Amino acid sequence: MNKTISGFKEVTKNFLKSVTSRLTVAQVVEGVRSGAEVTFDFCLYTFFAGLIAAFGLLNNAPVDIAASMMIEPVMVSV
Repeated sequence: MNKTISGFKEVTKNFLKSVTSRLTVAQVVEGVRSGAEVTFDFCLYTFFAGLIAAFGLLNNAPVDIAASMMIEPVMVSV
């Protein structure tokens, strides 16, 4: 049992070492910065999500409000 646990810890340690050595800090910062740009698509999705949510509030329709949540820019990456 103890040998299995130490083997698992060694595999986990080796895996984490291989993952962290592949990404440098500069690569991580560049990836975050490239994803943080305001684009036309982001503005368009936000506008249409707000429009659908507003109509849902005016019509008292929870389904429309939920639909606007599916259009929001956060869901684009999913």
